[in-house]
Amino acid sequence: MGIKDKFNSLKLEYQLQISIIISSALICGTLIVITYFQLDWLRGMIIAETEKTLTDKIYSSMENIGLAESRRMENYIQIYMNYIENLKTIEEEALGLNEMGEYFNNNQAPVQDNTLEDDEISYDKGTFMTRLSGLSDKGKDLELKQAVMDLIFPKMYRENMVFIYAGFEINEISHRYPGIKIVDRTYSPITREWYYKADDNKGIPVLTEPHIDEFTSDWVFSVSLSLVDNNNKIFGAVGVDLRIKPYIDIVDKYTILDTGFIIIVSEAGNMLNIPKQWDFDNSMHIKIYNETVGITKNIWESIKIIPNKAEFEFEHVYDITVNEGNDNKTTYKVMKYDVKPYKDQDNITHFVLVCMNKTELLDKVNYVRGKFYETYVVIFFVVLAFALVVFIIIALLLRTNGRKIGKQFSKIEKVFLSIVSRGLLPDLTSNVSFVKLKNYDKGIESLVSACEEKVKIINLREDNFTYFDWKGCRPSDTLLYASWADSLYPFNIFGERDASWKFLLTKLSSFDQPV
Repeated sequence: MGIKDKFNSLKLEYQLQISIIISSALICGTLIVITYFQLDWLRGMIIAETEKTLTDKIYSSMENIGLAESRRMENYIQIYMNYIENLKTIEEEALGLNEMGEYFNNNQAPVQDNTLEDDEISYDKGTFMTRLSGLSDKGKDLELKQAVMDLIFPKMYRENMVFIYAGFEINEISHRYPGIKIVDRTYSPITREWYYKADDNKGIPVLTEPHIDEFTSDWVFSVSLSLVDNNNKIFGAVGVDLRIKPYIDIVDKYTILDTGFIIIVSEAGNMLNIPKQWDFDNSMHIKIYNETVGITKNIWESIKIIPNKAEFEFEHVYDITVNEGNDNKTTYKVMKYDVKPYKDQDNITHFVLVCMNKTELLDKVNYVRGKFYETYVVIFFVVLAFALVVFIIIALLLRTNGRKIGKQFSKIEKVFLSIVSRGLLPDLTSNVSFVKLKNYDKGIESLVSACEEKVKIINLREDNFTYFDWKGCRPSDTLLYASWADSLYPFNIFGERDASWKFLLTKLSSFDQPV
């Protein structure tokens, strides 16, 4: 017996319940599958948009920081470029280098540096020094004129300055404020970077590379400007040493994500600050291109020429003696910003590098993915649980109502079983009553009415057959016997199996017309 036959052999009540439960299960399953794919699509779309928004926000923050810091440094340098230009103007007045050829009246006597103790610092006056054993007449005259600046230097001195100074071609004289004793008696201003750069760029303020001041050991860079005579020949230069630390202390407060940072690098590749994350021992003068940082000189040269706001990556190595292990390396994503303090020129003096740990960016993205995956799983199981609850409710309602419906159909079934059980007896509808059936017809009133109508037709046909007075049995092979025997007789075309109700009712419907 096949599955179909087994199903047909079940009570109508069970057939109905099984059919509806299977249909409900298919509908719930379809909804769950649709929900799964919809959630998967939605999750992918939301994650993609969220990752893009998160990444854009981080990059936007880096861009804002880089732009703000590059402008701050430009303004910072411009302030001291203006400062040094003002200082130059005053020096020209004092030395009579301008067109007027005048200089200040001066009663100040020049103070030689060797009159101070080795560690003594004079904030009252500056000190003069020359590596030569004696001064020429021009040298003495120069010092007398320059000594007036001892009245001006203290008023121009600022807290973040180390020294204000001037150097001259004549006798290689230097004048420095605050006044100190220069221990190295071979010191000459004309061999110093601030001097020869000013000589190479007459009339333009110049910046030196960051360096350790030889007198105070402060980490500084210098701003200087040449002094020229009436023949446009170098006469000397003025300069100021600026402490880097106060500026860098502000820069070091920035944190990109968890461990990102900002590096200020000079055009020559010298870092003004070293990230504390790198923990370098010698943090005062280090090139950005070395094995530890992870940038070669050639790479640095290529970085310098990429456009402003461009991005690049480099891999920092903490210990070059260790060749294995990801813990020894960090990949940084960097935004580069150019610092151009010259108002009428396009010269770049420094670069602001905004560095972000690439792993931290990926961790942020993966965190977002993980959170959305957790939400996705929760939503899916909520939908699944809801579908199962609905399915269980449907099954329980079917179980409750199925019994009622089954009882209703069993009453109808008894009516027709009563007819079938009488076989070829003349009065098929004998003892058939719809009184009890009508007590259970709620919800199936039309079906009960149709069945009642069908029985009445059979009863009418039986009444018509009584005209022939068949007595106990019907004629053989006449009238309806041949057709009815195939379907209704206990031994029929179905053998000993129960007849199909659908087939029987179809056969009976062909005899609805009166004979």
